[in-house]
Amino acid sequence: MKNKFPLVFISATSADLAEARKIVRDALLDMQCHPVVQEHFGTDQGNIANKERRNLKDCDAVIHIVGRVYGAEPSNKSSPRRSYTQLEYDNTINSKKPLFLFLASDKFYTDLQNLPSNWPVSEGTEEQQLQQAHYSRIKQDDRLWYEFSDLLELRSRIRCLRIKRPVYWLPWIATGLLAVISAVGIHLYARQTEDADHLRIGITKQAEEMQAARKLLEKLSNKLLSKDVSLTELSGKELYDIIMRSASHETGLPESEIQRILTQFANKTEEDKNATAETRALSLLARKLVLESFDPDEFESYVVTIKFSDWKPKFIVLRHTVRPRLTQRPNGMTKTHIMDMAEYFDRQGWSGGPHLYIDQNRIWVFNSLSAPGVHTRNWNKESFGVEMVGYYNTEPFDDRVRDNTVSAIASLCKATDISPNDIRFPRDHPAYQDMSGFLESAGATSPGRNVSKSDIISRVEKRLEELESHNHERQK
Repeated sequence: MKNKFPLVFISATSADLAEARKIVRDALLDMQCHPVVQEHFGTDQGNIANKERRNLKDCDAVIHIVGRVYGAEPSNKSSPRRSYTQLEYDNTINSKKPLFLFLASDKFYTDLQNLPSNWPVSEGTEEQQLQQAHYSRIKQDDRLWYEFSDLLELRSRIRCLRIKRPVYWLPWIATGLLAVISAVGIHLYARQTEDADHLRIGITKQAEEMQAARKLLEKLSNKLLSKDVSLTELSGKELYDIIMRSASHETGLPESEIQRILTQFANKTEEDKNATAETRALSLLARKLVLESFDPDEFESYVVTIKFSDWKPKFIVLRHTVRPRLTQRPNGMTKTHIMDMAEYFDRQGWSGGPHLYIDQNRIWVFNSLSAPGVHTRNWNKESFGVEMVGYYNTEPFDDRVRDNTVSAIASLCKATDISPNDIRFPRDHPAYQDMSGFLESAGATSPGRNVSKSDIISRVEKRLEELESHNHERQK
């Protein structure tokens, strides 16, 4: 019988990270995950490398902790040389399993409480150089990694991971895509009518076009099913290439129109309490493909179209991203950046993300505004999550980011009757004292020391007055 809890392989050297590995093991057990560590399968028989490969294959995710020690390596040394832990990293990359990377900082090694009793250990110059190269390669890679300075910080970061068993959705997507194409066909004709009778007539008259839509479904489904992977293993860009561009090519519709149709489909699915599992799987796919951005006026017009019937948040949580910093996005976020974010959240196994990402140019809708997101532990179910691009403990609070944020929050307040006084900062959270509820230790000061809560509230109140004034002017 398969373990009902996610199996997580912990990859780390014992000589320097034995205590860290214990911390990770205990944190995973608290999270109802089953940790798999080297000590659990011994070395008394067979080949260690083969055993590790088998254990990695059975695991749902891998936590790779990297420090200063190279560690043991196979007797038949490879070229280039790789230690067992480095081979575990390589095998995980090749398997496309969720991989969480944690790097021990130099500060970690200055406190003996973080280290095993037999520290320090001695390794040759070549082994030290090989490990340093591995450490540097990870820091320079595109994959997300997290640095920790002590065991408490490592524990806090681990506890913020969301690790789930992978769910294979392709059979559902193949069926669910029929609903997408049907939605496209219905939508094309519904736009030309103004009531339900005309809609029914339009659907009847356009039977041939609906048949053509089904043929399009077959083509798109075949493209998906030809890939023997799960939905979680496809990046946002891969899904976009496979579906969006194919649909645009086949239908002749611009990508923006297909995005709008998919958004409408996803919104209706969320409102439909009787939607099938297949349809909801499709809705998840649609959300992954459609990541929209607005200027403040466009966002105000967009928010009024959202129905907050099944879920109505009580307050708004304002955060900063920490990473990327504003200096890393001098021209703002692009759709590629946002899709990379979506891919990262997928790898975490999270069901959503912050509702908005805001930069100096645009307001990005990342999570459906009519459903809870994932942004701050214990507050997700009852609040909007708004993230400003930047690290405002050290970076000056950019006026453009501030103004876009104020406009976005005011629009949300107006649509949901949330008071500006119900804006919260993560540092207001009870978990601030032990910082266990935040992805970044800097999150305990989020949205940054350079952001004044009273100033944000005052500006939101002023923006609400402007919106109310504009409404009166339009009604005259």
